Amino acid sequence: MKNKNKVEQYFEQKSFSIIEIILLVVSVICVFVAIFVQGGIPMGLPVLLVCLVVFCVLRSFKIKDAEIEQILNKIIEENSIERLENTIECYDLKSVLKKKRNDGKFVSSKYYISNITFCAEATLFDVYSIDLVEKTVEKMSYNVNCNERINLNEEFIRISGGTASVAYLEFSSCSIPVTLKDYKTAELVEKICKIHK
Repeated sequence: MKNKNKVEQYFEQKSFSIIEIILLVVSVICVFVAIFVQGGIPMGLPVLLVCLVVFCVLRSFKIKDAEIEQILNKIIEENSIERLENTIECYDLKSVLKKKRNDGKFVSSKYYISNITFCAEATLFDVYSIDLVEKTVEKMSYNVNCNERINLNEEFIRISGGTASVAYLEFSSCSIPVTLKDYKTAELVEKICKIHK
């Protein structure tokens, strides 16, 4: 059985493990004992301190959201991926590994950067598919004539921790994930759809 890398561990870790929940429950009991039980301070306070220290140590071993962002930025930098004026960046939430971050944003193990260039007769898409688990980048280029239709398809998917909206630009059996939450990106997607209606 192969060892899981940091990204896999991040997507599989829970907000609170069973041990952390037990430590929190014991801490609450210790506070109750220290406050309401006569002579409970000598017993409740040391156990409470031990529980809190162990809880803090366990939390420090968890992989943070910022660490995943650092891994993503390092992959982008190592592969010299440019971000042009017309760029769409988003996580593909149909990926196998996904989760809701502490800030409420949904992330996955697949990240897409799509550089779009508008020409007189066509729209050029340079799409970088970044696999955070394998730390690989795959580049795909599409040249879509202006008379070819591009559809925007949006759907909702269930993710542990909530429901997320996913959108895709679809043309010629190709599908590019996009986000509509960012105003600039939503305007860019609208422009693409107007050109290719």
